[in-house]
Amino acid sequence: MSAMAVRPLPRPGLGPARRATRTPTLAVAFVCALMGGVPARAQSFLGTGPAERLTVPPTGDALRKQSPAPAQAPARAPTSSAPPTPTAQGRPSAPDSADSGRRPQIQATIAPARRLPAGTRGFRLSGEEDVLQYPVYLTEGQARGAARLRVSYLSAISVAPEGSELTGLVNGTKVGWTRIQAPGAVKVVEFAIPDGVLKAGYNAVTLTASQRHRVDCGIEATYELWTQIDPSRSGLVIAPAADLDLKSLAALEPDESGALPMGVLLNEKPTLPRLERMIGAVQALAVVSRLARPAVSFGPPLAGRSGVNLLVGTAAEIRGTDGVEDLGPITGPRLALLPPRGSRAPTLVVTGLGPDDVRAATAQLAAAGDAGGSGPGTALAPPDPGLRGAGRRAA
Repeated sequence: MSAMAVRPLPRPGLGPARRATRTPTLAVAFVCALMGGVPARAQSFLGTGPAERLTVPPTGDALRKQSPAPAQAPARAPTSSAPPTPTAQGRPSAPDSADSGRRPQIQATIAPARRLPAGTRGFRLSGEEDVLQYPVYLTEGQARGAARLRVSYLSAISVAPEGSELTGLVNGTKVGWTRIQAPGAVKVVEFAIPDGVLKAGYNAVTLTASQRHRVDCGIEATYELWTQIDPSRSGLVIAPAADLDLKSLAALEPDESGALPMGVLLNEKPTLPRLERMIGAVQALAVVSRLARPAVSFGPPLAGRSGVNLLVGTAAEIRGTDGVEDLGPITGPRLALLPPRGSRAPTLVVTGLGPDDVRAATAQLAAAGDAGGSGPGTALAPPDPGLRGAGRRAA
């Protein structure tokens, strides 16, 4: 008993390792060093600015290889039950015990959506109440027919699903809502858009979040509430813009991050005067499309369904470029939109006989757009810096 009387009692909650002479600072440093080699998890992306491409779990064979082989588990054949799919009411079908194993199949098979453009607010809903709004320009053909609003999102684990809601509105019309409950993987929901809601021109797509904390009602806990929208899989499920023209350049589709790629075509090293004319055309295209976030590159043509190629130069400078022969004789300022060819994005041509003609065509480009659309949509469109001429239509 005397030996036990002189033994110092350990501090509550601390094990033998903490009775060593090393300070807690060393332990913290070890944890930080350990975390430095661990890749970021899904909930680690932060920030309120324009989001980069959202990383989601891999799809296809990368995950299917982890599933049991058919010979080992014939009961897990795909015909046993259909995987849950997004619903028009915004209520995903109830997942079963194998939901996590089949989720990649959902992401790989859903139809593409016309993505939302990136703005200054990015794609994050934070706090107890928050709103995100996006102006989406549609052509006449896209505004007709059946349409759905798709929202792909990931939420913080601190968000209580029983008291948290995500609501979608189009031009002020509520099209659906869903409980916010996606702390472990990206969830996809869809809302049917009633006929007549979408308009040719700018449309306002609004996402609102009402979020409540699972366990803490303090003010500090509100900073732990967030819902991140995945821009690569969110937008309007509509037909592609088959009727795109010079007046509807704002209908060009953004990429997976919400930015609009502009590929300035180069067949040789440009002179400084030609480079200045190229930059002027890029600026005019950004103005006419009312872009908050263009992504400009110089080099070969862009491929895919997003973005636009930009060919700028005199008739002599662009001679030999694929598709230019379709323009016919170039006798003065010329502005033309060439349709996609194969996998290549559409090409906007700004040309003329000489440098003055190219500058005149650039001025035509800056005045070519149509700022029409719904009232809420035109109100959301980025401000016109005033480079357009009298040819602009009133909203």
